[in-house]
Amino acid sequence: MIKRHAPLVHAVPQVRRYVLSFVLDEPTRPDVPTQAMNVDAVAELWYDDVAAMKTAAASPEMKAVLANGALHLGAIKTFITEEIAVIA
Repeated sequence: MIKRHAPLVHAVPQVRRYVLSFVLDEPTRPDVPTQAMNVDAVAELWYDDVAAMKTAAASPEMKAVLANGALHLGAIKTFITEEIAVIA
């Protein structure tokens, strides 16, 4: 899937970075409650700003990315985040 999907993401001009992180372990802490989530990977798409993200979302290239992803995903949860560098 990665070999087919990555070129599709690369074709979206607004995407600045694409990172896939696969879950290797799920350590827990006895002092913090655990939220049940069935996750096997996290995909990150990076943009210059929210406007670039919105432009990408409307593009035919991103529509191809989403259509291809839908063939391989059992479920998905999407977050839009803002990074704040604490230690850089």
